Amino acid sequence: MAWFDADAPLLPEVLTRQARWHGRQTALVMDDQRRSWQQFEEATSRIAQALLASGVGRGVSVVLLMTNSLEMIEAIFGVLKAGAAVVPLNTSVPDAALQSMTLDCGARVVVASGEHCARYAALRDVLPGVQLWLSVEPAGAEPAPGWQDFTRWRDSAPATTPAVELRDDDVCNIIYSSGTTGLPKGIVHTHRRRLDWAYDLALALRYHSGCVTLCTLGLYSNISWVSILCTLLAGGRIVVARSFDAEETLALIGREHVTHSSVVPLQLQRLLESPGFRQRDLSSLQSVMCCGSPLPLVVKQRVIERIGPHLIELYGLTEGVIT
Repeated sequence: MAWFDADAPLLPEVLTRQARWHGRQTALVMDDQRRSWQQFEEATSRIAQALLASGVGRGVSVVLLMTNSLEMIEAIFGVLKAGAAVVPLNTSVPDAALQSMTLDCGARVVVASGEHCARYAALRDVLPGVQLWLSVEPAGAEPAPGWQDFTRWRDSAPATTPAVELRDDDVCNIIYSSGTTGLPKGIVHTHRRRLDWAYDLALALRYHSGCVTLCTLGLYSNISWVSILCTLLAGGRIVVARSFDAEETLALIGREHVTHSSVVPLQLQRLLESPGFRQRDLSSLQSVMCCGSPLPLVVKQRVIERIGPHLIELYGLTEGVIT
């Protein structure tokens, strides 16, 4: 008897395969921007190649301090393709926590949206380990002194997929806790653990190849990573909102025919209070995951009355076992 034995591909290889299988299909959407799977693959490969050319690879941490954007999703997977660990930080933390987290993870690279670069100005002297500072600027804008323009840096590298052999126990990412009981604490996920986590969630949350997933929370959040990774595995489409606005969220669900989303209870409460909750077309929704804190029963009942039995609660996403 012949046996076919092959390891399951890790996350960067999943992206490469999706580009091979669905290259012309839309993978990412934000406002009027759309990226195909092939464009997604090429952008992430350029980032990985540029990092490798800078000596950044396995065992190196790359901090992302970015507002929601397609560039942030591309940066996440570009870092992973290079074999480095991606460390997305909450943009709302105070400067003391920002310094603590950047030091704690041993970052050698910081990628920041232009509006956040100034926050590092007073911290650079206490962050000698950071060797590369990259600023994501609007078209035509120049980065602040001491920062390189992310787009020019990325586009100077080839778009070929880098030949990086990842191991199951290589660090994939570090997600920091909210710090409600002190300074934020870093939770380390390896590539295999992260992949298995995403597979389990994709099955539980009913992801499929036709899914259209809306991200309205910060992309640094582990809740957003549910949406991103499950959609990656399924080969669907990710729709990114710059920030959460109840009316705009309801409009996006109808306009993009959103099937999946991951939210926190406060967002559901805001949606219930919005006039559009009763007026907008929400018939495309198939699975709404809620986590982060307990969901009040009255909110749960009203949401289910409106969208049907498509609300799923999860706990323990970051530190522990999913329940």
